[in-house]
Amino acid sequence: MDKYGEHRWWLSDDAKERAYYQMHEPRLLLPSFGQFCDDIVTLIGRPVWTHEFLSDKLTAQVDAAWATQQLREQQAEASGE
Repeated sequence: MDKYGEHRWWLSDDAKERAYYQMHEPRLLLPSFGQFCDDIVTLIGRPVWTHEFLSDKLTAQVDAAWATQQLREQQAEASGE
């Protein structure tokens, strides 16, 4: 866990953050695979089938949704919201 330093994303209250970082972590750090699935659904906005976790397409969708989320947050900060 040293690679994350103080960034303990698996303890975050933000489902989207947990989904993004867990998708790029080979070991399950979240309490359950069920939570991971729920977090992915929250991030990408659609149901996900278990077999999709073997697909690079799901990773690309997660990355795109995360990038969009980050951009919206940056725009909100810039506009003072």
